[in-house]
Amino acid sequence: MSKRLKITLITVDIFITIGVVWGIFNWTHIKNFPKILPSFHSKEYCSCYFVVKQSKEYCENYARQWIPISSYSLDENTKTIT
Repeated sequence: MSKRLKITLITVDIFITIGVVWGIFNWTHIKNFPKILPSFHSKEYCSCYFVVKQSKEYCENYARQWIPISSYSLDENTKTIT
């Protein structure tokens, strides 16, 4: 094996090890991440629709995330979104 290939493999191994160790120490945060986007979407949509009094279409576009929310339910009587 050439010296350049060994250095590349060692560097890749170091980055993988650092990533695994980081993941272990931050598992609580990583585990809770899927709950964050729907919560943020709900907060932004409620603020837009109930506080600022914008249209449903406008608030839908305003609250859209990089990872789309598959579905939600708007209850205008109780002013909630799930």
